[in-house]
Amino acid sequence: MKKRKKNGAAVLVCSILLAVSFGILAGCSITEENMEGSSGSSETKNILDENSKNSQLSPETFPIGRYHDDMGSELSISKADDKNYSIDFGIYKSFYVEDAVGSYDDRSGVLSFSGTDLGTENTISADVTIQGDHLLVTLTQSEYLTGETFEFEPGQP
Repeated sequence: MKKRKKNGAAVLVCSILLAVSFGILAGCSITEENMEGSSGSSETKNILDENSKNSQLSPETFPIGRYHDDMGSELSISKADDKNYSIDFGIYKSFYVEDAVGSYDDRSGVLSFSGTDLGTENTISADVTIQGDHLLVTLTQSEYLTGETFEFEPGQP
């Protein structure tokens, strides 16, 4: 009789430990899924925020003004008319474009412009995108620097 009670108690203890272990494992996996879901939704929210910012930009609201980098390069954007911009753009000791003409594509969030280097008379084309309060300028046509991207911050050097 005692042996049966001992075996029954051991089985009961093992069953309880097994149930608690499964409960803990299930709880951990649910928490992990929730955490992955929340970080994914946070990333999605950031992307949606960025997209909504880009969709709020229009040819009328693209950030005009003067920009520079820490190497002495300059970027100046002004409004020419309803859909076009005038851009002065110079990469320190490489080239300088004055009165380049650009237009903003509100679907892609890109201001594209093209002009002539004052020193070499070569065509310079670039795309300008917004990243936070900085502008990124990627050269799409240039004698030497095609594909290079430059980061500009607001204000004069």
